[in-house]
Amino acid sequence: MTSGTMTGGGNGHAGTRAAGELLRTLLVRRERYRLRWERLGHRTRRGPDGEVEVSQSAVARVVALHLWDTGERPDTATDLPRVLKDRVHRALAGEVISPETLDWFIGAFRMTEEDADRLRAARFLPMAVPGPATVPMPMPVPGSVTGTGTELVPVPGPVTGTVTGTQPVPVTGLVSVPGSVPGPGSAAVPAVVSTAVSTAGPVSAAGPVSAGGASVSHTLRGPQYLPLRQRHRTVSVFECHTIGPDGGRLRHRTTRAITACEDGVDVFPYRLPPGGREVTVLRGARITARHEFPGSTPVVELTLPSPLAAGQVASLEYEVTFWPGPAPALEYRRVAHARAENVDIVVQFAVRHPPRRVWWTLWDDHTDGRRLGETPVLLDESSDGAMSVHRFLPYLEHAAAGFRWSW
Repeated sequence: MTSGTMTGGGNGHAGTRAAGELLRTLLVRRERYRLRWERLGHRTRRGPDGEVEVSQSAVARVVALHLWDTGERPDTATDLPRVLKDRVHRALAGEVISPETLDWFIGAFRMTEEDADRLRAARFLPMAVPGPATVPMPMPVPGSVTGTGTELVPVPGPVTGTVTGTQPVPVTGLVSVPGSVPGPGSAAVPAVVSTAVSTAGPVSAAGPVSAGGASVSHTLRGPQYLPLRQRHRTVSVFECHTIGPDGGRLRHRTTRAITACEDGVDVFPYRLPPGGREVTVLRGARITARHEFPGSTPVVELTLPSPLAAGQVASLEYEVTFWPGPAPALEYRRVAHARAENVDIVVQFAVRHPPRRVWWTLWDDHTDGRRLGETPVLLDESSDGAMSVHRFLPYLEHAAAGFRWSW
């Protein structure tokens, strides 16, 4: 399905569009939610990309059962699933989602408080988003810090590293700099980096950080560059990073909702991560150009179906495959410079090859650098035996966070 756009206002404003996109993603990617509607469907359908397609009639039956159980609708209303189907369709399409409808979905699928907060935050996004002033970025120069990225914003002077809503942990000691020996956070292979912005100025992480599960901001100590300026911001992003049976990086799938910061936004620039072999657009855009820059991985232009006006939202989904690496992967870190909201990170491991230990970790650099804090996490097992770890962040800003593991 190709994603269209909605104008800023009325039922199709940015929040409704973003909430519909997020709702579809949760009902497909969260196994506990998906199983609730799959059990009531006649069969499970898959799209051309192999992704499960949401059955609107099955979802309507789940909501109807919830309304009968809570007494909000009488048991005698036997045609309720049929009556609700149109409302479910409009919600999943991002056309109309009333607060009542949102509450029905949250209750019917017994969503976690975290996911409920995400949906409500997305639903009530402002209808128009003023864009910050942006300037063209300089080309990378020898000795500069480079990395993967998709957005550009100017960043004011030095800031300190913080994590919202958790007890801060003091950071002490030295950090490595470009050209020095890699710090203790280095991996056996180049770190996979999904970066949201490049910056024109330095950002330091001299202050407190924490490895908690709340929003993460201002941990990066240095800049990175991308010669294409940002014209959008991310309002929701779901990252699923898959590790193969040999411990190597297999693929990385991203579902992202963006809103335009100015009129005429028609391109989303995506920078391939280190070791990325190719990117395939699954929906919402098409590849129109590829740029090569000295000392950088390629930047691919993903062109939207139609230009966005300021405040409009578009969603797109793409997948990256990787070249075989010389050694097993040891981490996945997600990097953002401008604020990326509603960041959902999943790392999935092969059924017969789970890691021994996994940590949620913060870093002060987009590829190497120093680990600023970390917390052990437990693996979750799905119905097919695959193991995974998951973390949701209300927002990630000027920071590097993700998972590292040992085999």
